[in-house]
Amino acid sequence: MIVSTSVITGMRHTMALSGINIPRRTQWLVLLTVLLFFAGLVASTLYFERVRLTQEQQERLTTKARVIDENILRQFEGVANALRSVLGDLPILQDSPGLLSLRLKALSDAMPGVRTVNVLEASGRVLASNRDNLVGRDFSGRAYVAMVSQAPDPDVLYLSKPFETVLGVYSMNLMRVSMSGDGRLAHIVTATLDPEFFEVLLSSVRFAGDVWVALAHVEGQLALHFPDRPELLGTNLIQPGSLFSQHIDSGARSTFLSGTARTTGQKTWMAQRTISAPELNMRGALVVAVARSPDEALKQWWFLAWIGAGMVLAVSAVAALGLWRTHRTQDKTLEALAHEEALRLKAEEEVRQMAFYDHLTQLPNRRLLLDRLAQLMALSVRHGRYSALVFLDLDGFKLLNDQYGHDKGDRLLQAVAQRLQAELRQGDTAARWAGDEFVVMLAELSADADEAARRATVVAEKIRASLARDYDLDGLHYRCTASLGVTLFGGKEESLDGIIQRADRMMYEAKASGRNSIHGSWSLT
Repeated sequence: MIVSTSVITGMRHTMALSGINIPRRTQWLVLLTVLLFFAGLVASTLYFERVRLTQEQQERLTTKARVIDENILRQFEGVANALRSVLGDLPILQDSPGLLSLRLKALSDAMPGVRTVNVLEASGRVLASNRDNLVGRDFSGRAYVAMVSQAPDPDVLYLSKPFETVLGVYSMNLMRVSMSGDGRLAHIVTATLDPEFFEVLLSSVRFAGDVWVALAHVEGQLALHFPDRPELLGTNLIQPGSLFSQHIDSGARSTFLSGTARTTGQKTWMAQRTISAPELNMRGALVVAVARSPDEALKQWWFLAWIGAGMVLAVSAVAALGLWRTHRTQDKTLEALAHEEALRLKAEEEVRQMAFYDHLTQLPNRRLLLDRLAQLMALSVRHGRYSALVFLDLDGFKLLNDQYGHDKGDRLLQAVAQRLQAELRQGDTAARWAGDEFVVMLAELSADADEAARRATVVAEKIRASLARDYDLDGLHYRCTASLGVTLFGGKEESLDGIIQRADRMMYEAKASGRNSIHGSWSLT
């Protein structure tokens, strides 16, 4: 993942388009295309590297499982031959248990994978053993004895489920039987597999610290786990959706699966292989699992991915910065001209703001209101629609100034202006008339005077209710109401002063009637 010289050169050329009359949007699109191509190249390289590493790990884990399979089968073949040899000696030595036990000791010493060799009578009593303390013990209650007794067959090599021996070792038995002349079970020869031998075998295939190996009976009981996890021995691995169950259900001898391991609870890559010996006519089978964490397996890939991502980000940042600086250089002259133009426009706007807007509330002032009122008067007469003018005065505003100062009074006026604007339609106007007096102009309400009066009353009531809510004046909770006067206009030509005087008169009537109320004049006289 090395950035080619041609890619860098192409990016520099992209950033150096200052002297060419190419739209900037096109320049950025060209740069983006180059960067996306570069990012795609890095991403595809990382993708194929991940696929390669995943396949490599799959092959490696599968190979390790096969190695264990082959070694265990060789061990089973040796044990099966040894058991057959013991059965061949039984007619001679069964009446001399001492000699038979010596024979078993010699046999176990020669077989490193076998811990204990017993000869059991059909009843389950130990006739001879390589361990003297087991002779005479009754194992009739053991599951492996019952397993053999239910279907004895001298041609079968039996593999028991994992169990804990009387010596406190968790292991499995390989067994053969002999039959009496009348076809009944005569003797059972058992070889208890040595867990330490198999642990050495399992540990030999570990190629990384996070790799673990497990051996389980085909019916689900966990027999061995390396690194050692004694608390897991005997765990039933056959659970819906478990990796073990998926392997068994597949019917395949070898599988490679990804998922959460039941034994560790962690996400795992797992190669499993069923260890069966049809050539030995073995009843029962084992499953070996060689597994590791995908995160650990892909640690090198993640390192490369971070490098690749950092490279893409670094190249993108350098290229974008270069193009941006090129544009900035081009813009210096234009910025100077634009700055001068902005200053001129700002000065004009400030003059306009000072001339037509109230500096405290930012609402239109009296001058702008009168201009708009004249325009609306003309439109209303022309269209035959009534409009309305609302005069309102804050109740007790002087008391607020006297008690808390003019700062709080100014803050209240600003809050009132915000509430007025929130209640108006597009095309309506709210203005500050003077002091604590405001004027609202409601444009073209209706062609019917009664309907226009009703709509004007509805809007005035919304304004009155809004202004009556409590105010938060920078920490001071204050209640202030307003008295409103409403009048219609637009049915005929009339003076602006006449309209204003009617609304003003209605407002004073509202104050005189108890404040926080609305009075309206619906005749145009």
